[in-house]
Amino acid sequence: MPDLVGVGAINLDFILDSAQVGGLTAGERGVVLARFEHGTERPASEPEILDALERVAALEPVVSPGGSALNTVTVAARSCGVGVGYVGVCGRSPSERFDFPAWFRRVGVDTRKLRHSEQTCGLCVSYTHGGQRSMLTWDGANDEIFAHLGASLDELLGYCGTARVVHATSFAGGRDPASLARLLRRLRAEHPGVLISVDPGARWSIPGRPPSVDDLVDVADYVFVNAGEFDWWTGRPPRATDVDAASRFFRDRPRMAGFLVLKRHDRVQLFRRDGRGVAERAFANSEVLESSAILDDTGAGDAFAAGFLSGVGLLGLDTAASVFLGQRLARAQLQSVGMLGRRDSIS
Repeated sequence: MPDLVGVGAINLDFILDSAQVGGLTAGERGVVLARFEHGTERPASEPEILDALERVAALEPVVSPGGSALNTVTVAARSCGVGVGYVGVCGRSPSERFDFPAWFRRVGVDTRKLRHSEQTCGLCVSYTHGGQRSMLTWDGANDEIFAHLGASLDELLGYCGTARVVHATSFAGGRDPASLARLLRRLRAEHPGVLISVDPGARWSIPGRPPSVDDLVDVADYVFVNAGEFDWWTGRPPRATDVDAASRFFRDRPRMAGFLVLKRHDRVQLFRRDGRGVAERAFANSEVLESSAILDDTGAGDAFAAGFLSGVGLLGLDTAASVFLGQRLARAQLQSVGMLGRRDSIS
């Protein structure tokens, strides 16, 4: 049975790196990237995502498997030698350049709890320019995960209960992930030894997020956020320190007993309730990459999660060593495009 189980979306990513976008004139960018909102992740309809794919086709984007949790289990398997499994819905690949079953076999992902769909898989088109990532996403077959979780709850609970780490990430637009919350609440109650982590991403962090997302956070041992998501979750007031902001987060979530993990390019900060206050541990990034060395930042946070969770949950590393492993794998991802080109290993 797998040691690390991911729960989340399964996408096919079409990625333009910084060099490809940087080679366009401003006028060309206006045409090719017309569907995007620069610096944000925007949900798209099927016609919009297909139009975006048509516009970027001439630039020959890298085609790669994607989805936050899938990125994490991929890096954990390939870089840390961890046995991994996945819970999600795998649709059809629209590209002759990529085959999901072959990819899962190549990485060694246990697919027994995948649901297969005849609908097209989720699609994501992204580019990096000016130090910012912009994304268009269409859920496709991922929308069926609610039915999968609801119909197979007991079966999936048994599967996740045999793992040592379960990592859940956002999926399917703005719909309320109540079925996922039920799964994780029962996992916490019936299998307390399983480490649970959640990465809500932008979709589940913005104000007005689905109500069950807070239930996911409450049962998690680790919640991963970037700087923008941290500010959304904490309702950070002007001039507040990170500790002050984190204090608001824990004050508003009295049931939350785990860590809030803030990922920044130059450091990682872990916050945890400590009596009536909040304790912080900060870990500097020993090697901050120059912007010219970054090809694409898609999946860098997921790679960090892979290293960190493998360290604290599976490899017997202490917190500091787990953070440093996560930072190392994130740096490797920043110098890659997609998941297909990774060659790093800690062995």
